[in-house]
Amino acid sequence: MHNEISSDVLTLGAMKAFALGKRAKWKDYVDLFFILKIHDIGEIVNKAK
Repeated sequence: MHNEISSDVLTLGAMKAFALGKRAKWKDYVDLFFILKIHDIGEIVNKAK
């Protein structure tokens, strides 16, 4: 179950990173701040591809 949650957080991180390029709302930066405590930027970038 932990892997499923981690995967969902990684997916959310990829969507937030993509959103920053489109709208750059402060809440996306806050969400990414906490997601980066769990996943590194490389994982998020790879997921966003």
